[in-house]
Amino acid sequence: MAEHDALTGAWNHTSFVGFLTAAIGRCRADSKLAVFFVDIDRFKNINDTMGHMTGDRVLEAVAERLQDTLGAAATLARLGGDEFAFFIEGLQDLAAVRAAAERVIQAFGSPLDFDGRRQFVSVSLGAAMGPDDALTAEELIRAADMAMYEAKLSGRRTFRFYDHRLESEARERASIQSELNCAVEGLELSAAYQPQVEITTGKILGVECLLRWTRATERGIPISKVISIAEESGLILPIGDWVLEHALAQASAWRREGLEVPMAVNLSAVQIQQETLYDAVTGRCGEHTIPTEGLKVEITESVLLSYTAEVQKSLLALHEAGVAIVLDDFGTGYASLAYLRHFPIEEVKIDSSFLHGIGNSTSDEAIVRSVIQLAHSLEKRVVAEGVEHRHQLEFLRDAGCDMAQGYLFSPAVPAAEMQALLEQRPPEWGAGL
Repeated sequence: MAEHDALTGAWNHTSFVGFLTAAIGRCRADSKLAVFFVDIDRFKNINDTMGHMTGDRVLEAVAERLQDTLGAAATLARLGGDEFAFFIEGLQDLAAVRAAAERVIQAFGSPLDFDGRRQFVSVSLGAAMGPDDALTAEELIRAADMAMYEAKLSGRRTFRFYDHRLESEARERASIQSELNCAVEGLELSAAYQPQVEITTGKILGVECLLRWTRATERGIPISKVISIAEESGLILPIGDWVLEHALAQASAWRREGLEVPMAVNLSAVQIQQETLYDAVTGRCGEHTIPTEGLKVEITESVLLSYTAEVQKSLLALHEAGVAIVLDDFGTGYASLAYLRHFPIEEVKIDSSFLHGIGNSTSDEAIVRSVIQLAHSLEKRVVAEGVEHRHQLEFLRDAGCDMAQGYLFSPAVPAAEMQALLEQRPPEWGAGL
C-alpha cells in the first residue's frame, strides 16, 4: 500500500522516484533513458459529465491500457489525478523514444471498456531524456511534464520532447497570467471592432468585437496566446463576460444612432461549459435592449470536438432564442463535416490560412471553393476572414462567398472609427467592389 497507487495498482510517486533515481545511476553513454509524462485529455469533462465514480473507472482502464501497451520494458506509475508517468531504459536513439510515444497514442484509438461502458479517451505525452535534460528524478519528471504541457498546447493527442526553451516559455506564460489578472481587475482591456462586408454590395452586414490588451500589443504577444492563457487560468470567464458586456453596450449605442448591425463575439470552450451561459447571454441582451437576433456567437471546431453533449445543449438553446451560431476557423481543426448537420450553425468562417494560397496554390483554392459549396448546400452562409488583397476578394466573389472581413476593408478599429464606417452609405470601398 505504501508503494502502489490504491486505485490503479500502478507504482505511486514515491516508488517511481526511487526506481527512476536508480535508473539514472545505471545510464550509459551509448543508451538513452526516457521519462514520459502522460495526461488524459479533457479528463475533467469526464468527471463533470459522468461523475467521479466513472472517472475512477476510466483511470483504472487507462492504467491497464498503458501497462498492456508498454509491457515489462517500462516502469509505470500514477502520479496523481489523471497524470501518469513511465520510463524506459536502454533506448538507442530519439527515434525509439518517439516510437514508444506513438504506440501509446495509437493504443487509445479504440474505446476503453469498463462496467459495460465504452468510452473514447486520448492522451498527451511529453518526454525528457536522462541525464541530458536533467540530473535528478524529480527534475526529469518536471521536464517531461513541461513537454507534455507543450503537447496540450499543440492540440492534444500528441507528443513533444522537452526543450530548454520551455523553461523560459513557462516563465513567460506565468508572467502573462499574473499581468492579465491585474488587467482584468484594473480594467486595462479594450475592445476593437471589424466589419463583415457583403461581397456583392460592399454593405456592412455584421461587426465582430475583438479583445485587445495594450500591454500584450506593446510586447508583441499575439492575442491568441493571451486567450489561451486566460482559458487555462480560468480568467477567460471574467474576460468573456467583459467582452460580451462591452459588445452589447456598443451595439445598443449604435442602435440609438440608427445603426443596426449584428454584433459577433467569440465564446471559448470554457465559457460554453458554464450552465449559466444561456441566462448570461440572453440576460445581457435584455439589459441593453438588443434583440437576440442581433447577436452572433463564434465558436471554433475544437469546441465541438471536446464538449459535444454540453455544447450541443447550450448552442441549441441559444439558437432557439434567436442567437446566430458561427463556426470560426473552419478547416483548421478535426471536426467531422457531420457537425455542420448536428449543430445549429448558421454561418461558417473560412480560416485566413487558406486565403494566403489563393493565386498560387490550387489546393487552397480547391478547399475554399469546396467549403463554400458545402456550406451553401447545407443552407449556411460563408464568411472569409483575413482578406487582404483584391485578387482574394475577386476569387471569393467568383466562388460565391457571401461575406468577407479583413484589412482590405478595415482592420479592427476603436468604436468611434467603426461608427464612422457604419455611417457611410455605402462605405468608401462600396463603389470599388
